[in-house]
Amino acid sequence: MALARVSAVASALLALQIDSSAADLVTYDWRVTSLSNEYDGVFIHSLGINDKPADQAVIDVELGQEVEVRVTNEIDEPTCLHWHGLKQLGTQEMDGTSEITQCHIAPNATAIYRFLPDKAGTFWWHSHHKAQYAFGLRGPLVVHAPANQQQEWQKDIDGEYTIQMADLYHRPPQPTRMWDNILINNRGRYNCSAAYHHNFTQCTDDQHLSKFHFQAGNKYLLRLINMAALSPIVFSIDDHEFRVVAADGDNLQPSELINSVTLNAGQRYDIVVEAKSSSDQNAIGSFWMRANGLHGLPWTRGNATIAGEGYTYEGLAVISYDAENYADPTSQKQLNLTTVGEFDFLPLIPIALPEVASDRAVLQFKMQDGLGHFAIDGGEFHHFVHPEEPPLFSIASGMKTEQLPANANARKIEFGKHIEVVLVNVKDEQHPFHMHTHSPWVVGSGVASIEQIRNNSYRPQTA
Repeated sequence: MALARVSAVASALLALQIDSSAADLVTYDWRVTSLSNEYDGVFIHSLGINDKPADQAVIDVELGQEVEVRVTNEIDEPTCLHWHGLKQLGTQEMDGTSEITQCHIAPNATAIYRFLPDKAGTFWWHSHHKAQYAFGLRGPLVVHAPANQQQEWQKDIDGEYTIQMADLYHRPPQPTRMWDNILINNRGRYNCSAAYHHNFTQCTDDQHLSKFHFQAGNKYLLRLINMAALSPIVFSIDDHEFRVVAADGDNLQPSELINSVTLNAGQRYDIVVEAKSSSDQNAIGSFWMRANGLHGLPWTRGNATIAGEGYTYEGLAVISYDAENYADPTSQKQLNLTTVGEFDFLPLIPIALPEVASDRAVLQFKMQDGLGHFAIDGGEFHHFVHPEEPPLFSIASGMKTEQLPANANARKIEFGKHIEVVLVNVKDEQHPFHMHTHSPWVVGSGVASIEQIRNNSYRPQTA
């Protein structure tokens, strides 16, 4: 369904949202464009915003400001944009999920997204149409807390950087392929001999890496975002420690000092790093920032052997204390990585978990090897086949959940109820799940048969 075929009800909803007034509106005018670039030295075709790499299309606002993004599609296929981590309460039609909450934006068409972020934190935006975000159509979205809502640790911050980590595919990603490289803020390095082996004719060996300047003794907030399509990533900085202070936009009790943290695809962590102290700023030198892409089971079925010549699983950037020093760091990777398990972080403001859920839903999924097809609850393997009309429009038109087509995969729940959702992965390869509009509790995990799970006779390891 193209943008021009929006139903009357959806058009009315869209018009009401666009016409609403806001005391403080921040506007962006974006064109989705194709471009050629050398993110890691290899010239490839990718997608961007306004003829530039999309990491430069940054949404940066303060909590309370409304955001308006005018998006014109100048590529030869449909697109849409999703604002990852924002709840879109009351603005569901702005969520940007192609064929679910909106019709796609057809080539040469324009859509206007307008929404009010519900909380401060680190988020990101990306295409929600096919594999476009894996091919570059993604960027950061940062909502700053006003001064009167800042946490104690924020008052000591001297500077901040947004760290965008992602896997890179030199050709459109296919289900059987691994990534070619890991990027930090869209920069990396690749072996040009391998590039020529893979029939790329343009490659630059000494590619400039992303560089971040630290001042001795200062404290820095780093907003970490894993924008990868496939790769879980372990983040670290040689010879530096940090505290994790927020996860996916939710404030945490600052963690103990650690030197690494793992982010799955879509996850964000805010960390506070205290720079080294020295009377001679330039004598401190520079250090590698590392984004280590986890590969092989249980992370990915593919591995370095399948990936072939040139495969690069670690992305690098530079932390420099001397702004005039352009030499690569000589620091060594830390051998003893320390971290906090993702179930062990504590929210800043505890929220009581309901003792008994109102309802329980079991969702079994399986991925077909080598094809990228998924099966839900034992059904047939398919790529996503979208309904003829976005379900949000159908519901707004008066249709009941049980009347939606089977390919909507709809589950009916009552507003205000607490639902226990059990995700069952029957493969030996992990796969992350992201739930739009909600911040769920993760209450347990383990290994059991589908019969034990459906009968509720298995007691998982609690989080």
